[in-house]
Amino acid sequence: MLQHELFNESQAGLQGKRVTSFFSENKLVIGFDKVILLSIGCLILFVLVYSFGFERGRRAAEHHFKALTGNVETIPLMKAPQPTVATPSETLPIRQETLSDEAVNQRSVDAIRMTIKSTAPAEITPNTGKYTIQVATILSREKADKEIDRLKRKGFEAFVIERGRFFEVCIGSYPSLTQAKSLLRQFHHEGPYFDAFLRPNPNYMG
Repeated sequence: MLQHELFNESQAGLQGKRVTSFFSENKLVIGFDKVILLSIGCLILFVLVYSFGFERGRRAAEHHFKALTGNVETIPLMKAPQPTVATPSETLPIRQETLSDEAVNQRSVDAIRMTIKSTAPAEITPNTGKYTIQVATILSREKADKEIDRLKRKGFEAFVIERGRFFEVCIGSYPSLTQAKSLLRQFHHEGPYFDAFLRPNPNYMG
């Protein structure tokens, strides 16, 4: 009986030690897990706080930069006053005219007529020069006479050369090609007879 009781007591002591050791080991494992979880949580919290602070700082910097650039753009530039000098365009009204084609042609004819009066001899007749300027070819005698009358009213010495069924309207009678070409160039540049050309004067009696 005594041995049996001692054996039971020794078994109970061993079982108590085993239970105590089991709880101690589990307590140590549970504590280590908590440390790992706490470390991970602190790391995540640090990352979140750092990201939030970085983003907030970046936005604040952008806002500050925009405010500075906005102020720079709205600052007016001060220029030194310059002396004002009155010019004719500022003091005199400018009159703008819109000329019709007829008015432009009239001015061209007037300019050519003045050239004829300044460069031609005192009296020009169809038979006083070797050359003349043909300005038009007309099929109707009536229309040719009207064109002659119109040219004479504008101051030109005009005449008609009849050739078959054509009536050639000519202006002037010039003794030299130089004189005739000078007037012909003005016709080509200023009109109204852009197709005019030089030709021998069939009425020349030289």
